[in-house]
Amino acid sequence: MRTINNIILISLIALAFCFTSCSSDDSGEQPMPIPSDSELSIGEEPIMIKIGEENKVELEVLQGNGNYNVFSTNENIAKTEITDAKIMIEGIKMGNAYIVVSDKSGYYVKRPVSVYITDILELEKTELAFEAGIGKPASATTKIINGNSGYKVASDNKKVSVSITQEGVITVNEAAENADTEITAIITVTDALNLTAFLKVRIIPTTNPYTQVEMNEILADDTQRYFLDDVDQINWTWSVTFENKVDNGKITYGWNYYTYNHLITFNGDKSKGKKTDALFNCYNYADRKFITYENQPITLEIANNDGTNIWAVYSFTDQSGVSHRGYFCDTIEP
Repeated sequence: MRTINNIILISLIALAFCFTSCSSDDSGEQPMPIPSDSELSIGEEPIMIKIGEENKVELEVLQGNGNYNVFSTNENIAKTEITDAKIMIEGIKMGNAYIVVSDKSGYYVKRPVSVYITDILELEKTELAFEAGIGKPASATTKIINGNSGYKVASDNKKVSVSITQEGVITVNEAAENADTEITAIITVTDALNLTAFLKVRIIPTTNPYTQVEMNEILADDTQRYFLDDVDQINWTWSVTFENKVDNGKITYGWNYYTYNHLITFNGDKSKGKKTDALFNCYNYADRKFITYENQPITLEIANNDGTNIWAVYSFTDQSGVSHRGYFCDTIEP
């Protein structure tokens, strides 16, 4: 019995020693650290880059794990490179793309990039002045010489309309209301970057039926022709008979074709200048409508006589109060 008790005692001592040893081992040994990667973080968006190698932009990595790779989703718009551990972006063509950056731990970040052309919106002219005949539309143009496309225009005067093409050609239109009123407007031009430029417009009314620009075009062409309200009055499929005669001091120009006619008469001679007692007679079908005038008084001026041809312009207001204008070019001699 004593032997059995000794065996049990020895076993309990050994077990206690074992527990003590295990407890001592656990408290003395430090746990292995678990590696922790940093999430990849780059500079703030949006990324704006001006076209040109000299305008390269560095993309700042705020936090990451090294061994970075970078690419552009459209290298025709923006291209990337890593130089001296720096991520550089170069604008190639105006447009939008994404830049994607990754590190050795597999983290990646995507950022939008916008490439633009210029910091300044520049117009060919900042002031535009042109004439407008009474009751007749007139227009003038200018263009953008430096900008970022996506152009928009707006006028601060409802009497002045303005339009613009994608190529940046600006057209201003207006008809002067009367000979005493000059019309002004400010045209605001913006581009895709919301850059702004301003165009000052002056529309100068004139009692002349044609502006100087229009007169230059008329005088540059010496072909025989008769126009009314910018419409050719001769049906060139007809064999018209041209009139060029002097009868009792009254000069007649125009044409006849059966019952159709277009005739202008005036007193004086064929030299340059305004003529008196000018009358307009017309029975014609042009521009899909009948045109009829009988002994209509007109204001007539011979604008040029080069020794071979004359160019004459005329205007009148009909019984309805509508203004009309016309011109002709014909030979001096019949």
